[in-house]
Amino acid sequence: MLLRLSWIMGMAMAPAALAGEATSTTVDSVAPGDPSITGTSTLVRNNNGVSMTFEVVGLAPGNGYSAWFSVNGFPPPAAQAGRRIAGEDGTASFSGRLAEGDLLGNAATDDVLIVILNHRPKDPGNIRQQMTDVFTCGGPCPPVLHALHEAP
Repeated sequence: MLLRLSWIMGMAMAPAALAGEATSTTVDSVAPGDPSITGTSTLVRNNNGVSMTFEVVGLAPGNGYSAWFSVNGFPPPAAQAGRRIAGEDGTASFSGRLAEGDLLGNAATDDVLIVILNHRPKDPGNIRQQMTDVFTCGGPCPPVLHALHEAP
């Protein structure tokens, strides 16, 4: 099993390795309005763009959440990075990628902000629209957590 996992991880890392030297930063975050919501975000930069993961705890179980990229102070939300329904334990894991040219000018020098928005309790008949539209909350959906990855 360990050999198989190593092979899978090697395959997942291969595109980043081929694209040039990758660098990564990890940021721990606490929600400004609610210290029970915390998260850890990792951003990997290479010559082709950035990819991120964001592990969040303390969310409202069953609520819809989305992660968004914002670059160099461009008003968030700018480009969607992922969407999830928080589990019964209040956790959600996000991942996403942003290529150079898609809002991102230079992966090596751009500051990248990742923002988590709360889309409120899931609407079973309308989840896709609810999770991709930032105005499904009777106005802009409120941000609950963010992580700023400054350029190295």
